[in-house]
Amino acid sequence: MILPLLFLVCFGPLQEPEPTQREPLGRHLRQLENLPQASGLAMDDEGRVWALERNSGRLWRIEPEGQRTLLNGELGRPTDVERGANGELFVTDAESSCVLRLDAAGKILARKAVTGSQLSGLAWTPERIYVTLASSHRVQVLDADGEPLFSFGSHGSDPGQMIAPSDVAVAQNGTIFVADSGNSRVQAFDKQGKFLHEFGDWGPFPGLFFQPSGIEVRGEEVYVADFGNHRVQVFDLKGNLVDRFGLHAIRPREGKGYIHYPTSLSLSPSGEFAAVAEPWVDRVQVFCRTGGVAEDAVRRQAMQLAKPSAHYGMDFACDGKFLFISEPESHSVVVFENSGDDPRRISRLGGLGRKTGLLTGVGGLHYDASKHELWVADPILRRISLYRMPGIEQAEVGFDALLPRFVKSVDLAKLHELELKRWLPTVPEVIAIEKDAAGRLYLLDAANACVIVLAPELESIESIGRGTLQRPTSLAVAADGQTLYVADAGGHVWAFHGAKRQPESIAQGFTPHGLALDEERQFLFATDPVQHRIWRFGLADKETISWGGPGLARNQFYKPRGITLDHRGQLVVLDHGNHRLVRMTVDGDYLATAGPRLYTRLLRYPHLTDKEGAQEEGE
Repeated sequence: MILPLLFLVCFGPLQEPEPTQREPLGRHLRQLENLPQASGLAMDDEGRVWALERNSGRLWRIEPEGQRTLLNGELGRPTDVERGANGELFVTDAESSCVLRLDAAGKILARKAVTGSQLSGLAWTPERIYVTLASSHRVQVLDADGEPLFSFGSHGSDPGQMIAPSDVAVAQNGTIFVADSGNSRVQAFDKQGKFLHEFGDWGPFPGLFFQPSGIEVRGEEVYVADFGNHRVQVFDLKGNLVDRFGLHAIRPREGKGYIHYPTSLSLSPSGEFAAVAEPWVDRVQVFCRTGGVAEDAVRRQAMQLAKPSAHYGMDFACDGKFLFISEPESHSVVVFENSGDDPRRISRLGGLGRKTGLLTGVGGLHYDASKHELWVADPILRRISLYRMPGIEQAEVGFDALLPRFVKSVDLAKLHELELKRWLPTVPEVIAIEKDAAGRLYLLDAANACVIVLAPELESIESIGRGTLQRPTSLAVAADGQTLYVADAGGHVWAFHGAKRQPESIAQGFTPHGLALDEERQFLFATDPVQHRIWRFGLADKETISWGGPGLARNQFYKPRGITLDHRGQLVVLDHGNHRLVRMTVDGDYLATAGPRLYTRLLRYPHLTDKEGAQEEGE
């Protein structure tokens, strides 16, 4: 009894509202399906929703009865939308780094460029426009006409600093609230951008966050979309927890109040309705205060000890008989022995922290079996770290929590100051890492959209792809280092050849994410999280084939991300949206899977129907 009592003392129970108080927001009203990569949202008091699709560049107006009107289908890569006066709409476009002003019919009236990278969140008031710049780690404040006034914020975790801010909201008294996603907190600033206070920290308990992604203020309440904890939390203006709604989805595509990785939210002006975007499952859910369907009261108020759900991330590495997979919820890398059909967990490394050896994010992995060395890139802390696994090649390896040994790390901010700033304007944020036979490291840098090459002694050699790459996501390097391939979510797979690194687009017209190159350099493989497919490009015969489609069955995927070839020459795919690993031949024939039962049953037992494969209860 001691631990639950301590928990109640620390966090306190969520009280039901007094009869005289306003009904809490959080009753499920309806779902808006088939909105691929739903990003920014806006609402009015009639329950009408404006929804952006990030990858397609489309803006929809959706009536309460469900009718949809396409207002604009050529917005580049929109990330957020706000309604202004007279029905006007303001949209942040990350592709053009602009704030767009549209009329009520979706026609672009004006565009204002914003200096900085990766426009994410947006807030509008009659006097000012506020934009979060995730890669520049700051907030830009514009006047009503879109002219810059001032900015605040810088990379870091001190008060007033921020890492990858995702959204911004403004209270009636002018207080600016910022969802500081990389630090898992919310910060409050005055009208001039001066730091006031902060609330939250990383964790699963009420009042804590795992990458807050969207934020709105209505009256005296601050609503925060808590991405990794699959919920929306409500605070007062001082940061005290008031309420929360949403339950973590367990079954595939589960909805009706169950939430899966919410990235943004919007409230109607009166605060009677809320819309929550879930790009993971391509939908928006609408909640209300009265009517609708209430959550189960017992589960809603249950004060059980929470813990983050452990899902495979988007990054992994494989060499020899070992597999390393990022686990974002625990800020760790999990080590698997991979000689059989089912990977066997034998250790983990990392954990949340800023000290050497710990991780805040995982943006790329590379394992060298000949040296038993694992390189891990952390784009949030702006460093790469080296771990060594002595004894990992023993005939029989059991679970050993102390197996990985931290060796050293490279502070990329210091490296930038000493060497890289002559090439690159911004401190690198590495999202993928590879190595060639000569020991040279290749770092895919999202902040500068290029590849940085380091000598074995970690001295910088060159940068590749600046001016060609737009939104790089992964890379593959030939053993001799003469050719490297980069997946660019801007719509290309690029090859850079020879000493002059001449670029060649070897594939285009889709949105690649992960890349894998076989040892003989016959094939290059790419994942496509938009079409839910795997692509194979013949490097010699120029033949291109693909397989897949959305779903849980064999030859189906849902937002696949990482891809590699194991020591047997078999493809291993991180089927990210399905929380599973899939192993197959280079021709696409299914071999094996690993992951939660609900997401792997249709692979293991293909005779089941989709409905049977997704069922859990009643078995």
